[in-house]
Amino acid sequence: MITLNMRLTAKPGCEEELNSAIRDKWMKAMAKQPGFIRGVMLKPYEGDAAAKVGLPDQEFTVEVVSFWESEERRAAWAASDIHAEVIAYVNDAILPETGKKAVMFTIEERWETSF
Repeated sequence: MITLNMRLTAKPGCEEELNSAIRDKWMKAMAKQPGFIRGVMLKPYEGDAAAKVGLPDQEFTVEVVSFWESEERRAAWAASDIHAEVIAYVNDAILPETGKKAVMFTIEERWETSF
């Protein structure tokens, strides 16, 4: 299993547009892809909330983490026409050139809690 973590920085005034593009376009399309396991959208602590726990403000607006069965399945999604279509909405809302940073991880171990 792998994760792709995308740190995205919205253009000024486009935070809700970015959130909507992620939630209503990207995640909905990605959730239908073979090999997709799950995805989450994370918002960093900012301002007083970040300072209270000893963290600096982050440079990005949101982080999207997608979990995939394999890199091959994720790459197939990234090469698809539907990916190009939905990622265009995201790209419209982020800073050009500096607004997208990707990190990939292999999941070596995992721990989960049953509720």
